[in-house]
Order: sequence, then C-alpha cells, then structure tokens
Amino acid sequence: MALLAPVIAPYPRLFEAPLVDRFDIHAYSRALPAGQNYETPVYGPTTPLFPDVGGGVWAVNWNATHATVYMSYLKYPQRTNQSPFDTENLSVQFDATQKFGVTPLPSPPLSALYWLTPARNISFETGPTDRNGALAYFMGRDFIVGDPFADKLILHVQLPFTPIWTGEDPESAGFLISQPNQLQGPSPFPGVPGTPYGPYRYIYASDGNQTMVFEITYAHTGDQTPTVPASGRIALSFNGTLSAPPFVYYHWGKVSDSDASGFRAGNGQAILLPLANDTLAVYNVSGRTRAFVPLTLYGQAAHVVAPIGYARSPDTLTFFTYMQLRSSNASAIATFDMGRLRIAHVFPLPDPSLRLLQSPISDDGTTLFLGFANAAATSTTMIGLNADPAAGNLTTVSQFQLVIPGLVKNYFSVANLVSVYVYMADNRLVKLATTFAAASAIVPEEFGLAIPAGVPAIVYAGTTHGTLYGVSLSQEELNGGWTDSATGRTTLFTLLGRPRVPLAPGTYPSGHTYLLGTDFNGHDILTQLLYGTQVAFIVGILAALFGVGIGTFVGVIAGYYSKLIDTLLMRTTDIFLVLPFLPVVLVLVSIARPSIWIIILVLSLLGWPGIARVIRAQVLTLKERPFVDAARVAGASDTRLIFLHITPNVLPFSFLYMSLGVAAAIITEAALSYLGLGDPNVTSWGGMLSTLITLGGGLYYWWWLLPPGLAITFLSLGFYLLGRGFDEIINPRLRRR
Repeated sequence: MALLAPVIAPYPRLFEAPLVDRFDIHAYSRALPAGQNYETPVYGPTTPLFPDVGGGVWAVNWNATHATVYMSYLKYPQRTNQSPFDTENLSVQFDATQKFGVTPLPSPPLSALYWLTPARNISFETGPTDRNGALAYFMGRDFIVGDPFADKLILHVQLPFTPIWTGEDPESAGFLISQPNQLQGPSPFPGVPGTPYGPYRYIYASDGNQTMVFEITYAHTGDQTPTVPASGRIALSFNGTLSAPPFVYYHWGKVSDSDASGFRAGNGQAILLPLANDTLAVYNVSGRTRAFVPLTLYGQAAHVVAPIGYARSPDTLTFFTYMQLRSSNASAIATFDMGRLRIAHVFPLPDPSLRLLQSPISDDGTTLFLGFANAAATSTTMIGLNADPAAGNLTTVSQFQLVIPGLVKNYFSVANLVSVYVYMADNRLVKLATTFAAASAIVPEEFGLAIPAGVPAIVYAGTTHGTLYGVSLSQEELNGGWTDSATGRTTLFTLLGRPRVPLAPGTYPSGHTYLLGTDFNGHDILTQLLYGTQVAFIVGILAALFGVGIGTFVGVIAGYYSKLIDTLLMRTTDIFLVLPFLPVVLVLVSIARPSIWIIILVLSLLGWPGIARVIRAQVLTLKERPFVDAARVAGASDTRLIFLHITPNVLPFSFLYMSLGVAAAIITEAALSYLGLGDPNVTSWGGMLSTLITLGGGLYYWWWLLPPGLAITFLSLGFYLLGRGFDEIINPRLRRR
C-alpha cells in the first residue's frame, strides 16, 4: 500500500478541495431576455467607500446590437439564502437610443458603457442609497451621459470619429478606495460660503489618431446644490497618433485651484496620451498642456504598448502610474512619477515580446500582479512585482511566477482576500494567493464553480453593501459576476463565503467525493491516510533495521572478545541506556529542522542498547559450543568465527527484535508528530492527529480521528504479531504451551 499510494490514492498528496467545496459559496442568478448577446456586466456601487450606510450595487447588463440596457439592483439580504436580486427587487431597463430624448436619434451598436458613482456634495449629502448614479455610453459616434433614475440628459456629443478606445477615470467608476467629492472655493466674505466646484468625472474616446476627453459635472441623483447643475463639456480635443489607450485620473483630495481653473490642477489629476513618436503627452484635466515627456528604455527611444495603470489607494507616498514600455530590443514595466513627470524605475521583462493583457493596477502601491501574453498568444505569464511606494522601484516576487497554458480571458486582484482570481482559457476560475509562507512557487487553486462555456469574462463585483473597494470590507461578502448570453442569465457569486471545512464524507458541489472527508485545509483524509503509510514504513523499518544492526554488531563483538573490549562496549551501552529520549529529540530538532531522518537517527541511536545486551548473552553461550571450538581448532580466524559461525546463529533473535522494533518505531514517530516534533513536509498519521487536536476537533470529527488512530493501532499490532511468530519459531517450546 505504501508503494502504491501515488496510484491508489484518490487525489495527489498536496490536494486541497476546491474553494466551492471548502466554503459556502453562493451563486445567485437573474434571468434576462433570451436571444440576445450580452457584453460583460458593469457593477455600479451606490455608496462607494461606505459599506455600512445601506447601499447596494447595480448590475448593468447591455446588449450591443439592440442597444438595450438591463439594470438589476443588488443588496445584501437580511435573510439566509435570500438572493441579493430579490432583497428590494428593483430593476430598470430601457432602449439606449431613446432613453434621454437625444436628437437626432442615435443608432446601434452600443459600443461601451460606464457607471458614474454617486458623490458627496458640499452639504455632505450623497443622495438615495438605491436609485442613485448615472450612466455614460458610446453608440456609434454619439456619446451620451444621463441619469437613468431621473430620466435626465447630462451631455450629448457627436464625435467626428468612431472610437476604438474608451475609458473612465477610476474614481468615477468606484475603482479607487475613495468617493468623489464636491469641492468648495474660499469664502469671499466671512460667513459667506465659497463657490462649489465639481464633482468632476472624466471619460475619453479615441480612434488612435484623434482623442477627446469629456468632463462631466455630476454629484448624485436629486442633488440640489445651487449654481452647480449636472452638465458636461469637452475638456480636451487632441489630434495625434497614439501607441496605446489614453489614461485619465482625478482624485478630489489631491487637486488644487492654483491656476484658478476650478480645482483642475495639482498632482491628483492628469490626462496621459502615449504618443506613437515615443513621447508621453501630459495635460491637466482643464485641457492645459503640462509637458511632453520623451520616453526611453536603456538609452533607446520607447513607447507605451499597453493600457496605463495606477494604485487604487490615493494615499500612496508618491503618485505613480504604471506602463509597459517597448524599445527596438527591450520591454519593461515602468513606474512614472506624476509629480516630477519622469520615469522613476523600470523592471525588464524576461521576454521582450510579452504583451500586458490588462492595466497594471496596484491595490496600495506596494505590489503589482500582472498577466502577459506571449508572442503567439498560446500561453499567459503571471508575474508579481514588489513596488516601493516612495521611490517606485520594482522587484520581482519570486514565488509569484507562473506560466499558464492558453491565453487567460481576464484576471482581477482582491486585496481583502490577498488573492488574484484568473479566468482561464478553458473556462476554469483559479485563485492565486499573494501571500506566501515559504519560498516555494505559487500553485493555482481551483475555485470549482461550474462556469458556462460562453462566458467571455468574470469581473469583480465588490460587496452588495454598496462598495467595490474599501479597507474594511468583510471577506465573506465579496463577490464576482458574469453574464451568459446562451442561457440569458446574469450571475453573482461569493468569492469566499463562510468556511464549512472539515468536510464530512460525501460528494460536494465541485463533483469531488471524499470517502473519509477532509481536514480544515481541505486535504482529503483518505489520501493522507494512504500517503501516511509511506512515512510509517520508512521510519519503522529503517529505525528498526539500523537499531538492530548496531545492537547485533555491538553484542556480537562484546560477547566474543570479552575482557576489556566487552567492558568498554557494555559501559557505552549503559550510557546510551540512560539517555532520555525526548530531550535528545528536542536538542536535535532545535539544531536541525524537524525531519523524519532526525527521528530515524534518534530511534536508531537509542534503540540498540537493549538488543546489544540480549545478543551479547547469546554469544557468550554460543562461543562455548563445540562447533565453535571445532572451527577454532580447524584454524578459523576470529573474523570467520564471528561472521560465519556465531552471527548466523543470533540472526533469528535480531529478526525477532527488528519486527518488534518496527511497531515501537511507528508508535514513537506518531507520538513525536502528535507533539509537533515531526516533519512538517511529509504526511504522517501522528501529524494528522496533531492537527486535529490542536484545532480542537477531537470530539467532533470522527472521520478525521478514527482512520489514523486505527491505522497506527493495526499496523503496530501486525508487526507485534509478526514478532510473536518469530519468537515461536526461535523457541519451539512456546508452541507447546
């Protein structure tokens, strides 16, 4: 069984049950009109940054061909197993061509859609917790912004081009750990409030040769701030060839009114245009030119080749953006200092042909987890980088280096769960941990949730308490989501849920069956039990073999030579007999790391003295036998007498003690592992029991307690009975009793 464990075990040794088995992961669905092709859903929070004020999230699904929009309100349910879709049962659906009375009537397709999160005005009002927020979308050459709850048009612009790149500033989308805020200018007279400004939202459109950036002033649904109605304007119109999509950033907490532009200056705002002529054009959101920065990589001209990224936390020590640069013979991830307008650091990519798949986004400015496609788009390379939030230096996270077969569909990082979720090419969702207890490479963890084959992407949906990103979000309430056009259903699922391990024997949602259940980590008990036989046999047989071998050799030499040699060896035996076993183990474990080889060494060194005394007594009798005298008279040397005449006659006793020693060694190893002195890198029965008792499950999880306990008992009993059988063979008088 020990040799066949890798073959007969139902799972690999380090197998962990998928997340969908280990956690109470719920998936909730809402039916959409069938027969339509839906794009990836957009999740719009109503109370960004504040998950405890009764808000929710709007799941916005849209059909590009028909230009129809379906909005479902998700709110955390108060009753167990109630769907977030049903908590308030709110929904809005409309034809995007006619919703806001735009003339002339725009024509499909609907190419992009964005959510504008509610903001706080100067009166600290944020609007309703449910019907609150605005939508912006592109339809052909029309750009439309409106409040779907108030049926109010905010901005309509007909573009002179058909956009291929569109995007939104991250704070407006709810992607920063922040909430948009209205700002107030200085008071002109004592007691007179200053002029309110904003809150500003920015959305860009570009066809690669022409670029427009739109500024929308919008607080929230029902805002009554005087002199600041919801409105929009063109902030920037630029003609020039771009090498990658533009990037717009605005955070109200780090802007200023130093140029009298109405809080459109300072380091907390920028429009970045990566030009094809190896230059980065930097503008203020007011439209004023800030700088044209030449881009170089190791002394050669370089250009941006992928979307530009940022840090979700606006409170990093230095405001950096992250971009992939490529020159004629190199490629790197660069940190760009937005205050000094220069490249702070570059991290060279191992393969210049690697292409960044998504914007490089850091949660707190200290780590980046990136996915790259190879030149042939046949594999995805995941790379983790440590980032210095002050200097911008990038260094590799050695454990987070992984090559995934196929081109992943998308991925997203969730700081609250210290994980990156990757949606694979074969429609599997896997989890990559971003914290590491050892130097070993990362291993993808199967999520286990069945995902329909036609789902194009899985996106992060935050918490249904109304927030996408925050510092105090409950891990069990974070969600992901997708929409499947084939079934016409939009689905929200928990990314973690409440733990339900250890699992009792049975079959679980992933389809896996655990005949003896699992432990707290999701390890299959039957698999651990089978692999534990390897450790039991290795320790038992080797410890007994070495101990009996040493004892036999010492006993034979001491018994044959007698006198001084006998005295020296027996006094040495006496010393080893009185050595305390447990303290010796503790000393050796403190010097070297715990390992089964330490246990084998200690058992061998401390297990031979008793055997040596028994063998010595037998040799003292045997060397006086006539056959030994005859061999000595015939001229046999001492070596020949010892190894050819005496030793073969004591070997039955050695085998007897070896069979009994195996049982003792197995029990001792289990006891040491139970005490935490075993090898943590192997699976042993004692280690299984130690984990169970340490976690307080000894009285509750029979499927975890009984198998290793019974295995230790029966295997030890088997070797003991084998020893009794040897004893009867050696001493025939025992058979007559």
